[in-house]
Amino acid sequence: MNKAARYDFEIMQGSPLTLDVYWLDSSKTAINLTGYTAAMKIKKSKDDTIALLSLTSSPAAGLTIEASSGLVTISITTAQTASLLYDLMYYDLVLTEVSTGEKQRLVEGTITLNKGVT
Repeated sequence: MNKAARYDFEIMQGSPLTLDVYWLDSSKTAINLTGYTAAMKIKKSKDDTIALLSLTSSPAAGLTIEASSGLVTISITTAQTASLLYDLMYYDLVLTEVSTGEKQRLVEGTITLNKGVT
C-alpha cells in the first residue's frame, strides 16, 4: 500500500462542496479505477468510532468514480455541510479493489469548518 497523500481543506458551513481527487502514478499518469469502490468518512477525531459523515460510491452516496481518468469526485450537499458542527475534523478517502478486497488510502487530512455569521 502506498502512502496516502495529505490534503487539508475548508468547508463553508451550509454551502455545497465538490472536490476532485485523482489517483496518479509516479509519472502523473491516471491509474484506472475500474473494479474499485470508494468510501470517505469525516470524524471529530481520528480515533472516533462514529463518523459525522460517511460517503460511498457503491451505493452512490456522495462519491463518483470516473474510472479511466483515475478520478473520484466528492460531493457534499448543503444539508450535510450545515449539519457539521466542529471547527476541526479529520477525513480519509479509501479505495477498495472489489476483486481482492485490497484497500488503498488515497488521501487524508483535516477539514476546517468555516461557520457562517448570517
